[in-house]
Amino acid sequence: MIPRIRPRGPPRLTSNPLRLAAPQGRPLFRPQAPFRRLPSRPFTTHHPHRFAAPEPSLQASEPIPPPPPRRRRTGLISAALFLALGLALGTPVRLFLQPPTPPVPGSAEDTARAALLAADASALPIFQQLSTDTEWTNWTAYSAAPPAASPAPGAASRLTTGALSGTRGLAYQHIFAHAPSGRFVTVVHFGPALAGWPGVVHGGALATLLDESLGRCAIAALPGRTGVTARLELAYRAPALANRFYVLRCRALAPEELEPEERAKAGRKAWVVGTLETLDGKVCVEARGLFVAPRGLKLASLPERF
Repeated sequence: MIPRIRPRGPPRLTSNPLRLAAPQGRPLFRPQAPFRRLPSRPFTTHHPHRFAAPEPSLQASEPIPPPPPRRRRTGLISAALFLALGLALGTPVRLFLQPPTPPVPGSAEDTARAALLAADASALPIFQQLSTDTEWTNWTAYSAAPPAASPAPGAASRLTTGALSGTRGLAYQHIFAHAPSGRFVTVVHFGPALAGWPGVVHGGALATLLDESLGRCAIAALPGRTGVTARLELAYRAPALANRFYVLRCRALAPEELEPEERAKAGRKAWVVGTLETLDGKVCVEARGLFVAPRGLKLASLPERF
């Protein structure tokens, strides 16, 4: 008996117009196979079939040489540079912060240093210029006054020739005077004992020197060659360093430079201006002082080369 084959007809419509009915005896959609989880692998960027390592050879391979030792040239160079820097700057810095003890005034070492300072001062351009000018007279400070070590009354009480004497203090003072104009120029050297901050001359020591230098200039213009300080004004412009030469310039103001009320007192009062400068002309201190010859008080006259 021959089986009959039923022809397939068009899909039947269901109640839902958007849904097609499967032909009779065959589902419209086949069921999918159940989901099967694949074995997990660690993440790697290495392709298993590329750049594969060669298989180890059965023959004996040559031994791998050890790595060369690390070079220490950079460390040695750095150590050498720091050592050289310490040797070059260590001693100057130590001497600047803690200078050696200066010699005692009047000792053999102090006398030898004073001679060296005098030789250095005589080689300065300003010293050679003024010493060869016939209009200027010059002398060493206090050469006409009794020495501090003498038994004369008041000799040991002078500040500049007593406590500040020797190469440790006011080591050198040489004065130049121009009589026609009344100008004074002093070449001075400050010793290490005058420092306040390390290496910097104390402002009080500068005031003492300016007071005495301006007074020397004023006394030359006052009657009786005597007087006292009535006013002293200072303006510190730059630090003065120890163990160096400086130039002090001062002059008495002419009557036409004074105020009208001060001109009538010109015979008893003297106004003096001055500056403390480096050898290059840089102003460190500006000074202005008033010196008077007091009435009713008899003072000893100072010698010309005080």
